[in-house]
Amino acid sequence: MERNIIKLADIVREIGDSSAQPYSYDLYKQGGDYFAEWESETGDRMGVALQLIEDRWWSREEELLVAMWMISFGIMKGLDPLSADTEIIRNDGDLYRTMATLIKALKEHYNKTKNSDKATVYYFSPNSKEDKTGREDNGKGRERLYKAYISRDPDIRKNFFITDHPSGRGLLVVEKEYKDHPAVKNLLY
Repeated sequence: MERNIIKLADIVREIGDSSAQPYSYDLYKQGGDYFAEWESETGDRMGVALQLIEDRWWSREEELLVAMWMISFGIMKGLDPLSADTEIIRNDGDLYRTMATLIKALKEHYNKTKNSDKATVYYFSPNSKEDKTGREDNGKGRERLYKAYISRDPDIRKNFFITDHPSGRGLLVVEKEYKDHPAVKNLLY
Protein backbone atom coordinates (compact mmCIF):
# COMPACT_ATOMS: atom_id res chain seq x y z
CA MET A 1 0.00 0.00 0.00
CA GLU A 2 2.76 2.44 0.95
CA ARG A 3 4.53 1.84 -2.40
CA ASN A 4 1.39 2.91 -4.28
CA ILE A 5 1.09 6.08 -2.20
CA ILE A 6 4.66 7.00 -3.01
CA LYS A 7 4.08 6.44 -6.71
CA LEU A 8 0.91 8.57 -6.62
CA ALA A 9 2.81 11.33 -4.80
CA ASP A 10 5.51 11.21 -7.48
CA ILE A 11 2.88 11.51 -10.21
CA VAL A 12 1.26 14.50 -8.50
CA ARG A 13 4.67 16.18 -8.22
CA GLU A 14 5.34 15.46 -11.90
CA ILE A 15 2.17 16.98 -13.34
CA GLY A 16 1.27 19.31 -10.54
CA ASP A 17 -1.43 19.64 -7.99
CA SER A 18 -4.33 21.65 -9.42
CA SER A 19 -5.18 22.99 -5.97
CA ALA A 20 -2.30 25.51 -6.11
CA GLN A 21 -3.56 29.01 -5.41
CA PRO A 22 -2.48 31.79 -7.79
CA TYR A 23 -0.52 34.73 -6.49
CA SER A 24 -2.29 38.06 -6.22
CA TYR A 25 -1.33 39.99 -9.36
CA ASP A 26 -2.05 43.19 -11.24
CA LEU A 27 -3.09 42.88 -14.90
CA TYR A 28 -2.72 46.16 -16.77
CA LYS A 29 -2.55 47.48 -20.31
CA GLN A 30 0.43 49.39 -21.67
CA GLY A 31 0.13 50.49 -25.28
CA GLY A 32 -1.52 47.57 -27.09
CA ASP A 33 0.02 44.94 -24.81
CA TYR A 34 -0.99 43.53 -21.42
CA PHE A 35 1.17 42.70 -18.43
CA ALA A 36 0.66 40.91 -15.12
CA GLU A 37 3.07 41.29 -12.22
CA TRP A 38 3.31 39.65 -8.80
CA GLU A 39 5.78 38.77 -6.10
CA SER A 40 6.54 35.10 -5.46
CA GLU A 41 6.93 33.55 -2.03
CA THR A 42 10.70 33.57 -2.56
CA GLY A 43 10.55 37.36 -3.02
CA ASP A 44 11.14 37.37 -6.79
CA ARG A 45 9.16 39.91 -8.80
CA MET A 46 7.54 37.92 -11.61
CA GLY A 47 6.00 39.15 -14.83
CA VAL A 48 3.88 37.92 -17.72
CA ALA A 49 3.85 39.83 -20.99
CA LEU A 50 1.03 39.32 -23.51
CA GLN A 51 2.22 41.11 -26.63
CA LEU A 52 -0.29 41.66 -29.42
CA ILE A 53 0.62 40.81 -32.98
CA GLU A 54 -2.36 41.34 -35.26
CA ASP A 55 -2.17 38.99 -38.19
CA ARG A 56 -4.10 37.49 -41.05
CA TRP A 57 -4.16 33.79 -41.75
CA TRP A 58 -5.14 32.71 -45.23
CA SER A 59 -6.49 29.75 -47.04
CA ARG A 60 -7.65 29.45 -50.63
CA GLU A 61 -11.24 30.01 -49.50
CA GLU A 62 -10.91 32.95 -47.13
CA GLU A 63 -8.81 34.88 -44.66
CA LEU A 64 -9.12 35.19 -40.90
CA LEU A 65 -8.18 38.21 -38.81
CA VAL A 66 -6.20 37.04 -35.81
CA ALA A 67 -5.29 38.71 -32.54
CA MET A 68 -2.20 36.67 -31.69
CA TRP A 69 -0.83 37.17 -28.21
CA MET A 70 2.82 36.19 -27.73
CA ILE A 71 3.22 35.10 -24.12
CA SER A 72 6.45 35.31 -22.18
CA PHE A 73 7.04 35.24 -18.46
CA GLY A 74 9.84 35.13 -15.97
CA ILE A 75 11.63 36.97 -13.18
CA MET A 76 11.57 40.75 -13.60
CA LYS A 77 15.00 42.38 -13.92
CA GLY A 78 13.84 45.98 -13.65
CA LEU A 79 10.78 48.19 -13.75
CA ASP A 80 10.10 47.63 -17.45
CA PRO A 81 7.52 44.83 -17.80
CA LEU A 82 9.41 43.52 -20.83
CA SER A 83 12.53 43.01 -18.68
CA ALA A 84 11.48 39.56 -17.45
CA ASP A 85 14.27 37.00 -17.75
CA THR A 86 12.52 34.18 -19.58
CA GLU A 87 15.66 32.05 -19.74
CA ILE A 88 16.12 31.33 -16.04
CA ILE A 89 15.64 27.64 -15.37
CA ARG A 90 14.35 27.15 -11.84
CA ASN A 91 12.86 24.48 -9.70
CA ASP A 92 12.26 26.17 -6.37
CA GLY A 93 8.70 25.26 -5.41
CA ASP A 94 7.02 28.34 -6.88
CA LEU A 95 6.16 26.39 -10.02
CA TYR A 96 2.57 25.39 -9.21
CA ARG A 97 1.52 28.81 -7.94
CA THR A 98 3.28 30.49 -10.86
CA MET A 99 1.45 28.31 -13.38
CA ALA A 100 -1.87 28.86 -11.56
CA THR A 101 -1.22 32.62 -11.74
CA LEU A 102 -0.38 32.44 -15.44
CA ILE A 103 -3.61 30.53 -16.18
CA LYS A 104 -5.72 32.95 -14.13
CA ALA A 105 -4.13 35.98 -15.84
CA LEU A 106 -4.66 34.38 -19.26
CA LYS A 107 -8.38 33.84 -18.58
CA GLU A 108 -8.79 37.38 -17.23
CA HIS A 109 -7.00 38.74 -20.29
CA TYR A 110 -9.23 36.75 -22.64
CA ASN A 111 -12.39 38.05 -20.94
CA LYS A 112 -11.12 41.64 -21.29
CA THR A 113 -9.98 41.41 -24.91
CA LYS A 114 -12.27 38.94 -26.70
CA ASN A 115 -13.26 40.41 -30.05
CA SER A 116 -15.91 38.84 -32.25
CA ASP A 117 -14.17 40.18 -35.38
CA LYS A 118 -10.90 38.40 -34.70
CA ALA A 119 -9.83 34.98 -33.56
CA THR A 120 -7.91 35.01 -30.28
CA VAL A 121 -4.72 32.96 -30.38
CA TYR A 122 -2.12 32.63 -27.64
CA TYR A 123 1.40 31.55 -28.55
CA PHE A 124 3.84 30.09 -26.01
CA SER A 125 7.40 29.47 -27.13
CA PRO A 126 9.72 28.43 -24.30
CA ASN A 127 13.34 29.52 -24.52
CA SER A 128 16.18 27.10 -24.55
CA LYS A 129 19.26 27.66 -22.43
CA GLU A 130 21.99 25.77 -20.68
CA ASP A 131 20.90 24.78 -17.17
CA LYS A 132 23.03 24.95 -14.00
CA THR A 133 24.64 21.58 -14.79
CA GLY A 134 25.72 22.72 -18.27
CA ARG A 135 23.11 20.57 -19.99
CA GLU A 136 21.22 22.17 -22.91
CA ASP A 137 17.51 22.63 -22.22
CA ASN A 138 15.73 22.87 -25.57
CA GLY A 139 12.53 24.15 -23.96
CA LYS A 140 10.56 20.95 -24.65
CA GLY A 141 10.18 20.22 -20.93
CA ARG A 142 8.73 23.68 -20.36
CA GLU A 143 6.50 23.26 -23.38
CA ARG A 144 5.09 20.00 -21.98
CA LEU A 145 4.56 21.72 -18.63
CA TYR A 146 2.68 24.63 -20.24
CA LYS A 147 0.55 22.24 -22.27
CA ALA A 148 -0.29 20.10 -19.22
CA TYR A 149 -1.37 23.08 -17.14
CA ILE A 150 -3.23 24.90 -19.88
CA SER A 151 -5.11 21.86 -21.16
CA ARG A 152 -6.14 20.85 -17.64
CA ASP A 153 -8.09 24.04 -16.95
CA PRO A 154 -11.84 23.48 -17.62
CA ASP A 155 -12.51 27.06 -18.83
CA ILE A 156 -9.66 26.92 -21.29
CA ARG A 157 -10.70 23.46 -22.52
CA LYS A 158 -14.22 24.82 -23.03
CA ASN A 159 -13.14 27.85 -25.11
CA PHE A 160 -9.88 26.82 -26.78
CA PHE A 161 -8.08 24.00 -28.48
CA ILE A 162 -4.38 23.51 -27.87
CA THR A 163 -1.97 22.34 -30.52
CA ASP A 164 1.72 22.36 -31.31
CA HIS A 165 2.96 25.24 -33.44
CA PRO A 166 3.52 24.08 -37.05
CA SER A 167 7.23 24.90 -36.70
CA GLY A 168 7.45 22.24 -33.97
CA ARG A 169 8.47 24.92 -31.47
CA GLY A 170 5.87 26.19 -29.02
CA LEU A 171 2.15 25.89 -28.48
CA LEU A 172 -0.84 27.58 -30.04
CA VAL A 173 -3.98 28.04 -27.98
CA VAL A 174 -6.77 28.91 -30.46
CA GLU A 175 -10.41 29.76 -29.83
CA LYS A 176 -12.48 26.64 -30.46
CA GLU A 177 -15.03 28.44 -32.61
CA TYR A 178 -12.29 28.93 -35.24
CA LYS A 179 -10.93 25.38 -35.12
CA ASP A 180 -12.55 24.42 -38.44
CA HIS A 181 -11.94 27.74 -40.19
CA PRO A 182 -10.10 27.07 -43.50
CA ALA A 183 -7.29 29.53 -42.60
CA VAL A 184 -6.65 27.78 -39.26
CA LYS A 185 -6.68 24.37 -40.96
CA ASN A 186 -4.31 25.71 -43.63
CA LEU A 187 -1.84 26.88 -40.98
CA LEU A 188 -2.03 23.85 -38.70
CA TYR A 189 -2.57 20.86 -40.94
